[in-house]
Amino acid sequence: MSIAPLVTIRRIMPPLERKIISRSYQNPHQHLIGKKAKRLTIAQSKRFDSHMRTLVSFLLLLLAAPVSALAQNSPCSFLCEPVFLVEPTITFEKDATVFETVFALDLSTPIPRVGVSLEAITKPFSDDNDVELESELNLYWLESGQTRGWVSSHLDVVDKFSGAERTTDTRAYTHKLNLELDTAVAVFNRLPTGNWLRDVEIEGSLDYVATGLPAGTPRWSFSVVFVIPLIKGG
Repeated sequence: MSIAPLVTIRRIMPPLERKIISRSYQNPHQHLIGKKAKRLTIAQSKRFDSHMRTLVSFLLLLLAAPVSALAQNSPCSFLCEPVFLVEPTITFEKDATVFETVFALDLSTPIPRVGVSLEAITKPFSDDNDVELESELNLYWLESGQTRGWVSSHLDVVDKFSGAERTTDTRAYTHKLNLELDTAVAVFNRLPTGNWLRDVEIEGSLDYVATGLPAGTPRWSFSVVFVIPLIKGG
């Protein structure tokens, strides 16, 4: 069909018939191409998340390997000295400032400079108040004993289990790889031993979410955390 007859048809035909003819000129396989691309995106995303979880699991296995040898000289054989904490937190993101309440269980291990943390995180004043769960491997590069009890700092490798963010996610909650650098200051360290305030800390936490977010979403955040121990185990 030449251009002139097509223009004439578009002028005299009702809108509905013009829409039907216009569709006939589109690629009949366009919807199949879109579905295939979406399936590929979902598959690639799942494979990437699977690789990240495998990497974290492998790292945990590597760190756990020397436990049996170290346990011979330590009263602790696996996870030790549990401390239950509540941590009021102010998080500064690119577009918002969020108040969070974190309930954490900190555990030491027989491996020097290695600890484990389990956290449940809520946002009591936010409409989006889904509970987030985090499992952390804490790698201490600066221990409090090196600073007479004043400062400690550690790098955390975190499995963050929280609400799905990407349009390609097929589940309500997804695992995300999160990296944190936490530095804590014992602001009441001068108080006598046995005073509960002596264990209270103010912590700065720099976070980077490596996986599980849509393209273009801010991945960096900084938090000010008030660390308050409630129950300390032996």
